[in-house]
Amino acid sequence: PFFDDADMTRRLHFLEDQQDSLAAAVVRRANELHTAIQNDDVEVGVAAVQRLLGSSCVHYGLCLQGDELTDAQKSITPLHRAARYGRLEVVRVLLDEVHDEARALVMDAVTLYDHTALHWAVLYGHSDVAAELITRGCNTNLENHRGKTAWDLAVDCDDKGVLAVFDDAAP
Repeated sequence: PFFDDADMTRRLHFLEDQQDSLAAAVVRRANELHTAIQNDDVEVGVAAVQRLLGSSCVHYGLCLQGDELTDAQKSITPLHRAARYGRLEVVRVLLDEVHDEARALVMDAVTLYDHTALHWAVLYGHSDVAAELITRGCNTNLENHRGKTAWDLAVDCDDKGVLAVFDDAAP
């Protein structure tokens, strides 16, 4: 045989270790990116995105990781987090790194409770982020788990700045 059993076992263990190392690195980078966004550390966030791209990893599927997190927390993408915290520059960087044909899917990705990045931006009153998402073509008609669109949330919150964004975007 080409490999004996002992050699095959060593090779399999090596591959398993490599896979574990790669998975751990992805978790570290995902958490680093989420932390940078939350802490408004644009430089670290942009550097994290660039490292991810350099390792052929895409940012838009990197949800926060950790055993102590709820399923809802684990469903939040970097774009959701940037929208929630009003990080316009990070939103732009994240969206610029997505292929044009995939951008709508990334913008319209939903959390466990069906919130899009637009829902988060509206809910937390970040009209500049909402405007950016709408300008880039996000779907404004998606409903969350309570049947509310981002517009409905803007009306419920009575946020004049966010409502103006929707008015400006109306045909």
